[in-house]
Amino acid sequence: MKYLLEGKTSLVIGLRFIFLLWILSSSISLNAQAVLSGSQAGALQDMQRSDGFFTISNRNYGFDEELTRVFYDGQEVGSDFLNENIVVRFVTNRDGLMVRIEVLGPIENIMALEES
Repeated sequence: MKYLLEGKTSLVIGLRFIFLLWILSSSISLNAQAVLSGSQAGALQDMQRSDGFFTISNRNYGFDEELTRVFYDGQEVGSDFLNENIVVRFVTNRDGLMVRIEVLGPIENIMALEES
C-alpha cells in the first residue's frame, strides 16, 4: 500500500510539473508573437523622420531614431544610410514601429550612398 501511494504522489507531481512547463511555454510563445512581427519587404518611398514615420510600399510605419536599427550587409550603418527608392526588409513591433531595417538594394542606389 505504501508503494502504491508513493507512485500516485510522484505521478501527481510529474503531471503538475508538465502542466507548469506547458503554461510557461505557451506564455513565452504568446509574448514573443505580440512583440515583433515577421519580416516584410518593400520600397522606401517617403521618409518623414521628424514626424516619426516612413512610407514603405504605400503604408506608413513608425520610425524612431533611437529604437530603429539599420543594417547593410550584416553591419549596423545607421539611418543616414537610408534613402528613398531603396528596397528594405524590416521588422515592426506590435505598435507598428520599425525596430530593424535591412537595406537590400537596388545596388546602384547603395553605391551612390556609399560614395557620399
